[in-house]
Amino acid sequence: MNEENMMYDDTLQTTRSKSAFSGTSNETNRPSSDVVSQIVEPSVVLLDNLPETPLRATKYMRTFALLIPKKIIPEHRRTDIIEVRIVRTAESSKEYLLYTTHRLGKNRAYLNLFQTNPSYGELFFVNGLRVYQPSSFVEDYNSAKPMGLENTALDFDEHVQMSVGDRDVRVAYGGMRTYQGQAVMQLELGEAGPLKIAKSVEGFKMRLADHSPVTSFNEINGGVFLTYARTFHDRYLHRRTVIAPSLNQTSRVSGILPEDLILSVVGKPAGGEGRYVVRTDQRTLEKITRALAEAQDDLDLYRETKGEIAEEIIKRLLTEFGMTFVKDHPLAPPWWPSNSRRPGPDLLTRLVSTGVFAYVESKWWNKPKPAIRDAVVQLLKYLKRRPPEGIPVKIGYAAIVDWAANSEEFGIHFQRVKRHLRR
Repeated sequence: MNEENMMYDDTLQTTRSKSAFSGTSNETNRPSSDVVSQIVEPSVVLLDNLPETPLRATKYMRTFALLIPKKIIPEHRRTDIIEVRIVRTAESSKEYLLYTTHRLGKNRAYLNLFQTNPSYGELFFVNGLRVYQPSSFVEDYNSAKPMGLENTALDFDEHVQMSVGDRDVRVAYGGMRTYQGQAVMQLELGEAGPLKIAKSVEGFKMRLADHSPVTSFNEINGGVFLTYARTFHDRYLHRRTVIAPSLNQTSRVSGILPEDLILSVVGKPAGGEGRYVVRTDQRTLEKITRALAEAQDDLDLYRETKGEIAEEIIKRLLTEFGMTFVKDHPLAPPWWPSNSRRPGPDLLTRLVSTGVFAYVESKWWNKPKPAIRDAVVQLLKYLKRRPPEGIPVKIGYAAIVDWAANSEEFGIHFQRVKRHLRR
């Protein structure tokens, strides 16, 4: 439900109507037609029945609102968005475009003034109203695209469409609504999921469903990705797939480890579970530290780099864990790029001693304990899913690299995870 019209109590409306519309003997009169014509675009038709006296800001939830009388609202459907142009009586040269909805049969619509930073009792003139169609929203967006999203465009031909550069993006239109006087268009964008574009007095903003601001769209390896920031204090950007890359795209950080990688286990735990001590050579150490240094300014790339290195290390040491390799990322879709960010467990293996199939989830975090906890949670989730190609998988192993990458010797925490069967 639109928050502009959550308050429909008739008694409350009656007590507010006098303060909203009757005014006082010393209220400001509407500016002359010459003044109005200077601040209203010619494409907006001023209604003949606009009130000559200003409307007063009344208390509304945690802010203030104007109570727009039904008689000046243009003919509309229940789901339509109404655009209202208002000016302060004290500052008639600055016009605000705010948006609301109106429940049919109600005597007024609530126009949320939050964006104008109003005060109680402040007076506003209504300069014009119109039904704000999706086609108008699309036109306004294309003429004032947000910074960083200049390569995007919207189109409306019975349905809303979106493009990034020369690429058309699959979009499902989810309707329009209002929020704090803003007009909000809701979309389902390709593989990225729900998205919302809001038009406020400051311009357009694009956000994910969890309110994370979208900062850019980029084409990488034949796919389209959007970048977003989780919070305003998060200095790193994150990435989400809009169009999946072409099949068999290689990783951006492939080739970090040499084919003749030297890894030797110099210490094993009793029983096969616990901390393994591994040693490599100076050449491999230098190549790894160089790759990490090149990726440190991009958090996603840095994590992807560490993840791929960890996966390759664990894959090379499977025989030391008593396993044989079966499949890489068994639950990932075939079109997903070949990198460590693929969903699902990293490896499908088979125990040499028993022939049992097992997932392996590898991680390389700064702190091993949180990595172990996260890997265990993920493995328990993977073990509940339908197994790949009908292969029965009932156990998994967390393989956590414990390495500051400043010496040739490092540790690997190896822990078994078993699916809990319901009784």
